[in-house]
Amino acid sequence: IKKSDIAASLAQFVADFPSSFGHCFSTFGQIVYQLPSNTKLSLFGIYRVTKSRQQANLGPLTMPLGILRHRKPAQTAVETSSPPMETRSEANVPAGSVAVMLESELDESTRVQGWMQMKNTNPRHLQWAVS
Repeated sequence: IKKSDIAASLAQFVADFPSSFGHCFSTFGQIVYQLPSNTKLSLFGIYRVTKSRQQANLGPLTMPLGILRHRKPAQTAVETSSPPMETRSEANVPAGSVAVMLESELDESTRVQGWMQMKNTNPRHLQWAVS
């Protein structure tokens, strides 16, 4: 979406890992606002959830990338009567990050830029820079 002084975009990404790790679902968003006097304010965000193969429902519009790889024949597995235990890698593992960037062009040869990023909305995971 784009207007005269603001632009926004949203994207989603699905990854299928060939191991038993599962699927990774990511959503990325960006809003850019053009302020007066050659100043730009940007807001970025990403949210990622990893799900086990048993929990994932990819839907009809996804294409697994693993079909393009050569696969070895499956080895014989030993069956047990007890259900498998869910480990932390098989559970939903959410992660996210939010970043704000301010960029201003003072004149033709001088540009000031600064950004802040917070992971998992935790102030202890705050990073920043000014250049």
